[in-house]
Amino acid sequence: MAPRITVVGSLNMDHVLRATSLPREGETVAATRFDRFPGGKGANQAVGCARLGSEVRFVGMVGQDDYGRRFREALNSEGIDTSGLLACDHPTGVGLITLDAQARSTIVVALGANLALTPAHVREHTAAIASADGLILQLEIPMDSVAEAAHIAHGAGVPVVLNAAPGSIVPDDLLDLVDVLVVNEHEAMVLLGATEDPCVDLTQLGRAHRIDLIVMTRGEHGAWISQADEAQDIPAFRVDAIDPVGAGDAFVGALTCALVRRGGLKGLTPAAARDACLWASAAGALATTIAGAIPSLPRAAAVDQLALGR
Repeated sequence: MAPRITVVGSLNMDHVLRATSLPREGETVAATRFDRFPGGKGANQAVGCARLGSEVRFVGMVGQDDYGRRFREALNSEGIDTSGLLACDHPTGVGLITLDAQARSTIVVALGANLALTPAHVREHTAAIASADGLILQLEIPMDSVAEAAHIAHGAGVPVVLNAAPGSIVPDDLLDLVDVLVVNEHEAMVLLGATEDPCVDLTQLGRAHRIDLIVMTRGEHGAWISQADEAQDIPAFRVDAIDPVGAGDAFVGALTCALVRRGGLKGLTPAAARDACLWASAAGALATTIAGAIPSLPRAAAVDQLALGR
């Protein structure tokens, strides 16, 4: 049977401007291209899991507008169960993204309808969370709604994967419910506060909250993981990157799929954690080679080919 993964999270319609350079303060630059893609961390991670062969259910909020309708159609076309995709009077979230010729980016998000997803809405979909093999959460919806989903999953013995993005201070009682924590370097600094060595502090954070696996992604420099008090560096895959948007979401989705397929976190060895993160790293690398977050999310055969052929 396909792994069952529930995603509770965000949906943002991405407006992507390409330019030769990123604008400096007070500067206007001319775009060379404009594209519009469905995105948002929750939607990206859900589609990423679906394309890797998982059975995915989504819980989130869009507006009663054209973007909301397009999101429902886009997720349905990927085979994702959208019975938990609700609509409200607020506009669907949007992301404004600028990319330069070196694939560097700036992102500004107007969360809109995402902020209307309440704990009560999440509780309406308790069955979808409690019956999953894994739950994925991010921080583009209200923190109390994230915590509600984590409580439901934790109580049902469902592993909780938290992508603490965008960078935020996460309450201790929520961290106590997390089984897998994924951050990038910037998000780690926000989560930890001022720190001279995020690796040491993340390890201590994991020990304090009994988090089974902590991952810090480092873009082209790979990733760092801490599991069972053993730290490892995960090398990056070399690809011709053109668009980094969505690469982190591809990583999170692939990591969750890999862990669920092996039976979850029970008995996870350092070697198994490394293998799962290498597969996720390959997915993230592939996602940088195609423009747009959702269009770039790879399928399992392509991930296997890159991961096994290194």
